[in-house]
Amino acid sequence: MKIKCTALAEEMGMEIEQVMARADRVLRSEHSKGKGKNTWFTEEGADLIRQSEEAPLTVAKRYQAFGIKTAPNPRWLYCTIDTFSGELPVAIPRKLQDRLVGKYFTVEAIQDIKGTTFRHEALSH
Repeated sequence: MKIKCTALAEEMGMEIEQVMARADRVLRSEHSKGKGKNTWFTEEGADLIRQSEEAPLTVAKRYQAFGIKTAPNPRWLYCTIDTFSGELPVAIPRKLQDRLVGKYFTVEAIQDIKGTTFRHEALSH
């Protein structure tokens, strides 16, 4: 079953723009359809938005990264992310090891006690 953006915003007691901004940060394209007030979320997508409200640490933040060079370990790639300075190692799927250099792709940031780790969105499943 799908949930309309306006109904979710009303349920959460938020403005539609706030819900849409949170959806852009948290959801993949498969969890939503439409634009503006005519946006519909899947049940899973709506649950992710609700979880991001209750416990912001349970949902990984998403960033756009640019692949610079391969790392000595083929499961990692050095990238730049606009909000972070320098080259950052990003965990990637082994099958994409040579295909992401010189391209933009989406990464997820996972924060824990040791620090922040970045991974390709395909590894989140």
